[in-house]
Amino acid sequence: QWDRLLSSGHAVWGYGTDDTHRDTDVGVAWTVVQTTDRTPNAVLAALAAGRCYVSTGVTIETIESSARTITVETADAEAIRLVADHGTVHRTVDAAAATFNLDRDLRADTNATYVRIECFGAGDQMAWTQPCFLDTSSG
Repeated sequence: QWDRLLSSGHAVWGYGTDDTHRDTDVGVAWTVVQTTDRTPNAVLAALAAGRCYVSTGVTIETIESSARTITVETADAEAIRLVADHGTVHRTVDAAAATFNLDRDLRADTNATYVRIECFGAGDQMAWTQPCFLDTSSG
């Protein structure tokens, strides 16, 4: 559903929460927020700006991006993949860290408008970054 919205031009952030109906549902998914100030206003501002990622167990330690490169370092991922429009996987790296060069790793025939990163850990553990929207006007 998220990729469908993003691919339709809706710039929406992803969040993770538990759908708690039983005790075993607690702590299944959460949102990690990037902020140095733990006040409610700072947390809400970070969420609104997309300075967060979703996890079900994988810890992202670093996310860095430049104009055409994205680097992700995790504590415990076993595979990291680059995803673009319509949920299309463009590259998978079997490691706890990966650097994606968008000029090399995005297939040119897809005309991607955004990319995001999925990190896979042990079992069902995952983490998802927010989408990075691409400037498609310059090619």
